[in-house]
Amino acid sequence: MQEATGTIIDVPKKSNNSKFLKICGDEAACEIVKSAIQQLVAKGYSDVTHENTVGDGIEVPARAHGVVIGPGGANLKALQAKTGTRISVPERGSGNNTVTIRGEQEGVRACRTAIKQLIEEVPSHVYHVSPSLHMHIFFCPGLQHVNA
Repeated sequence: MQEATGTIIDVPKKSNNSKFLKICGDEAACEIVKSAIQQLVAKGYSDVTHENTVGDGIEVPARAHGVVIGPGGANLKALQAKTGTRISVPERGSGNNTVTIRGEQEGVRACRTAIKQLIEEVPSHVYHVSPSLHMHIFFCPGLQHVNA
């Protein structure tokens, strides 16, 4: 970032406990660095550090987050490797359903399409059955059931 903007950025050591960066250079260049740092914090990339990077979000129902991630993160890793993107899935229980994709535009587009295909296969209604009811197998709700 310093090379791209002609500035000097002084990042304090962790032991200093300072929360401030020092940016030295002409006013316009310092504003560019400030904006780039804010973008890095908010998005994980900036126009200065990741010139061809774009970000996009796709709404994925909470019930489908696990499908996007896959067993042990396998689907997530495969999608990222295949498309050259980085994917962020919201924390469980956060109420946020926006999966964020970052990368070059074509990769982001391909990743978005792949995620849509993955979540199309997820049932629209998922019912969780209490373990205490696992001993009952229901063939037709309200008509008959068999104790296992």
